[in-house]
Amino acid sequence: EVEKKVAADVENGEEEEAPKGCFPGWVPAAKMASIVWVVLLADGMHNLTDGLAIAASFSKSTSLGWTTTLAIALHEIPQEVGDFAIMLAAGLPVSQAVCFNLLSGAGSLGAAMIAAAVASENPSSEDWFMCIASGSFVYLGSTVITPEVLSKVKELSPLQMFLHAFGFCAGVAIMWAIAVTEDHDECGH
Repeated sequence: EVEKKVAADVENGEEEEAPKGCFPGWVPAAKMASIVWVVLLADGMHNLTDGLAIAASFSKSTSLGWTTTLAIALHEIPQEVGDFAIMLAAGLPVSQAVCFNLLSGAGSLGAAMIAAAVASENPSSEDWFMCIASGSFVYLGSTVITPEVLSKVKELSPLQMFLHAFGFCAGVAIMWAIAVTEDHDECGH
């Protein structure tokens, strides 16, 4: 019911006075569409995993750390743009959507700092952080992304199917090239 009222207010251009402690024009927490909360929670958890992966990678080797950071950054840009679009579609003003995206992204930095501090005190924790991050990525890929892609195969043109397959193969080739050229001596192997 609250979501319908917010959507109606947005369509009619009506704005209430901001409640105490709220920036003018911002949607109060009680009136935010539930999708905003879902996006913030999911993105926050996702960013924590990204932070763990970055910290664990840097603790293994500098080149692995930069490679992981680049891969995560390239993945995060379109994902954050999508989150931003969802928040705007849910009726949040641009300033509030940007602020929420930045706060959610800060979870990555916080997790990286905590993981780096823990790893400096307990070097064996690096392996656990890598396992948690890797497992999260494999889980998302196998339970969320792959079924979604496969469900849309019938809707794709031959060119789109080729581009998807090419992108997948290019990603595998890039990861293979990184694994082959990675300086394994820094990792102790």
